[in-house]
Amino acid sequence: MTGARLDRAWEIWAAENLLRGKQPTAVVARLVTEGVPEAEATQLVDTLAQSAVYEAAARLARDARRWTTIAALHERLARDAAHPTQVMRESAVDAARFYDRFYATGTPVLLEALVADAFDLSHWSPRGLAARFGETAVEVTVDREDTADYARTFRRRSRAMSLAALVDHIEASADTPRNDLYLVAENRFFERLPLAALLAEIHFPPGWLDEARLRSDGASLWLGGAGTRTPLHHDHANLLACQLHGRKRWRLIAPTERALLAQVDRPFTTLDAGALGDVVVKEIIVEAGEALFVPAGWWHQVESLAPSMTISITAFARDNEFSLRDLTRP
Repeated sequence: MTGARLDRAWEIWAAENLLRGKQPTAVVARLVTEGVPEAEATQLVDTLAQSAVYEAAARLARDARRWTTIAALHERLARDAAHPTQVMRESAVDAARFYDRFYATGTPVLLEALVADAFDLSHWSPRGLAARFGETAVEVTVDREDTADYARTFRRRSRAMSLAALVDHIEASADTPRNDLYLVAENRFFERLPLAALLAEIHFPPGWLDEARLRSDGASLWLGGAGTRTPLHHDHANLLACQLHGRKRWRLIAPTERALLAQVDRPFTTLDAGALGDVVVKEIIVEAGEALFVPAGWWHQVESLAPSMTISITAFARDNEFSLRDLTRP
């Protein structure tokens, strides 16, 4: 731009650089170098600096710089771990240690023995559910391979089928992995009668869960065949993924990984966690009888390696009602 009037792109550039902490004189000098008359460049910078919108944005920019610094620190520390791509494992942990060591610090962990104590796994299998509730109609998401954004379009990709028919489909996929049909959390499995009664059969040791919330809306079921996938996303609540049948590959990414954050602008993305470049990805295979704690804000991508059944629990004994409003309040 030589000798031309300021266009909007340069106005945005000037505002952004002022918000980044550049000196007004340096911003004016750059605009003059690009051919803007000095008087016009000076007037723009003065107008921006005196704007109420700029004053409000400057406060947000200062906060953003502080949080970017914190994210960079956590990102650096995570890379200094002996095994940065591994998830911690605990063979035996009580509720007090779990909440202090993992929940309060937002640290993922695989709990190896918890599920066997909380569930009768002989009943909690696809075929076991079909034997008890085979005629019950359930909602499932279908045609998931038609679009990469299938996770956000589940409402128009749902249909009803009997639980027995779903289990037959799942078992048929053992040797032919596919992502076409999956009962997911949004299908509200436990809101249907008589399936809601199943929640009374979950018995965690004391101190782990809010039992009343578990019986209301604190658990979700995932039931699908080999090859079913959940795309990369993050949740605003902590969750405990209890693997009851089959096995799943989980890929986890910390909320402070800036190379990922630069590529996303919403909680869901179609990006592949295995092809993100300079991003630390923790990978773990969760077997039947194990539980994976996924802290709020951690990105995760999941793939069933065999016919699989998982219960995601959010009914923790501590407050788990986070929202963007809560997280950004001073």
